[in-house]
Amino acid sequence: MYGQCYVLEYIKILDSSVADSSTICADDVAFKEDIINTELGFTFWSAPWGASHSYNSTSHILTTIVHHVPVGYNYTVNIINGTGDIILTQAFTNVTTEIDNNDFNVTSYLNQTALRVEYINEDGRLFYNQYFETGGDWLVSIRNAFETNIGEFEGWGMLMFLPIIFAAIFTRNTAGIGGGMVVAFIGVIVVFGVIQLPDNVIWLIAFVAVIGILAYRVVFQ
Repeated sequence: MYGQCYVLEYIKILDSSVADSSTICADDVAFKEDIINTELGFTFWSAPWGASHSYNSTSHILTTIVHHVPVGYNYTVNIINGTGDIILTQAFTNVTTEIDNNDFNVTSYLNQTALRVEYINEDGRLFYNQYFETGGDWLVSIRNAFETNIGEFEGWGMLMFLPIIFAAIFTRNTAGIGGGMVVAFIGVIVVFGVIQLPDNVIWLIAFVAVIGILAYRVVFQ
């Protein structure tokens, strides 16, 4: 309502905690813009095409987020089902803002999991390809049941300890190959929806693993 101020909260999908908040007042124009640089990350703003998405598993609303400079760009959103077929596609033409947000209600497609979204730029090149929830959702029901009945420890879902348990089977003499195997194990359980990790965290883990393997070879060769 005009003349009123509201608190806008940004909620993390993984744990429903408040990532950030700001106050928006309806005092002059119909549309307000609020940008959280810390949450979207450096590459979102520096790359020719920045992309992200959010998915509300309660309302089944997928929100696509695309950033591009200069304005006046075109792109296409494809929603793909578990067998790799495009079930919904929509082109956005001559976007007039740097950031373009669009909502898709996917309630009628929930029986075709695991759903993922991809963005195609105006040159026909893929620049974003992610599952609605980080990782596939084949085993989401099992994960949810486990978390509901077992609970958490110090804010961590107990399933998050699976990589640590897996890593424990490797001895000091097999630490080199063990580092790579643990990263591969994390990738597999993320893809199958056992745990949820942002993609940038997975890439960071892979990078640290490679450095660790190289350091191990230098020290113990």
